[in-house]
Amino acid sequence: MRSPERATLLGALRVIPQEYAQIRTRAVDVSLTDLASASFGRLIRQLLQEIEHGGEEFIVAYRGMQRFTQIYEAVKLPEAGPADAAFRDGGVYLVTGATSEIGLQLCEEIVRTAKASFVLIGDASFPEAHQWEYYLLHNGESDETAKIIKRIRALEQNGTPLLYASADLTDEAALRDIVRQAEQRFGAIHGVLFAQEPYGSGLIQLGDRGRSERVIAPQVLGLLALESLLRSHPLELMIVFSRTISFTGGVGLMDQCASHHFVDAFARWHAAAGGRTVSVNWGMWQDDVWVRKQTQLPADVKEHMLQMQAKFGITGAEGLEAIRRIAASGLSQAVVSTQSIHDAAGSGWVHAAGHAASDSRNSRTDTEYRDGEPSQEPPQTEAEHKIAAIWETLFGIPGIGRRQSFFDLGGNSLLSIQLVARLRQAFHGDIPMDVIFQSPTIAELAESIAQTQVKPEELDEIERLLSEIENMPQDELMQLLSREG
Repeated sequence: MRSPERATLLGALRVIPQEYAQIRTRAVDVSLTDLASASFGRLIRQLLQEIEHGGEEFIVAYRGMQRFTQIYEAVKLPEAGPADAAFRDGGVYLVTGATSEIGLQLCEEIVRTAKASFVLIGDASFPEAHQWEYYLLHNGESDETAKIIKRIRALEQNGTPLLYASADLTDEAALRDIVRQAEQRFGAIHGVLFAQEPYGSGLIQLGDRGRSERVIAPQVLGLLALESLLRSHPLELMIVFSRTISFTGGVGLMDQCASHHFVDAFARWHAAAGGRTVSVNWGMWQDDVWVRKQTQLPADVKEHMLQMQAKFGITGAEGLEAIRRIAASGLSQAVVSTQSIHDAAGSGWVHAAGHAASDSRNSRTDTEYRDGEPSQEPPQTEAEHKIAAIWETLFGIPGIGRRQSFFDLGGNSLLSIQLVARLRQAFHGDIPMDVIFQSPTIAELAESIAQTQVKPEELDEIERLLSEIENMPQDELMQLLSREG
């Protein structure tokens, strides 16, 4: 592993087929040594065989004659002994994401068992320490920021030495200044808890480079900058926080998935270089705010995820105990989940729409659409019949009328992605992802799709122009091209 930032590509490969049903993706990792050696021919044959006859594994790696795949194995790690303590008396620990629930909760748990000091880095938008008194005076007890300020103050009032700073993790100069202040106050930093998490969601088609950079950059640039700034420090431990999203993916989560893949790769890279570094892929926490911060999450999916969080969430004490055991194990990556890995994948974001839509479909089938209604006017055109067949497959409801609404049938944002993917296959057109929001009935959808199709007379004109170009003398064609240039 030479460049962990390349692992961000895996986030795109993981999510693309979840948003575009007609696309299948796999990652095949090869060695640069094999590319530049006499083994090149063998490698080409291996890749061709992988493309033609490969299995369903998402990630495959070739090293010489060997083919590797990634698997997850359940383990019960033993308790850490005193010599393997992750956090010790007198230790100084830098914590990013300190104003998030998970980061702050872990700090509160650590000081229960160790007389540690903290360098806390909060979100750039969080008030600086010198502004806290003013903020508390002008905001009520229920204000979330005020609650976090009081909890950080409580740590200090209970005897925990700490330095707090709000910072953008992509600002290396700001991070350098924080490390310098920590050195002046504490002398050295002994460990890092990189608990900063990416938030935000959105479909690939509706996103852009700027959105991706805002989500991914704090993880990539922040971790690489801290690794560089802390090389002279006697680091005993670096824990970097990831999520199970890196192997489950999820509709609308490409940027987050890419961030977590980088974090996982960084931990392996840093550990291979001699650091005591581990990436922890967390499942849900009891007090997790991750779901609530997904601003584009449909209400039905959000409710399902919150129910999963309440049922399977990890407590702060459990999280700290997991860190202690993982740090003592020598592993560079570990998944922490109260569910099996396969159950976690099956109940996550990518499948949440299925549960919600299934409940809605069953309800609709049993009640509203049993008897004939004016809205159940049958499809009329060939396009409407095609669309109706797709809807009946998606919803499991026969005889859907051309005036019935996609959303009244139980459709939601995530189910619409499956619909658009199938429409693109059926009509061979560049149908926009948000078409169902503009045209929610079969009749309206058929009309919208018709506008994206090439008309027969346009096809005839295109064929005529192509024929004219093919029969044009070479010198005349070059003159036309030179004038266009």
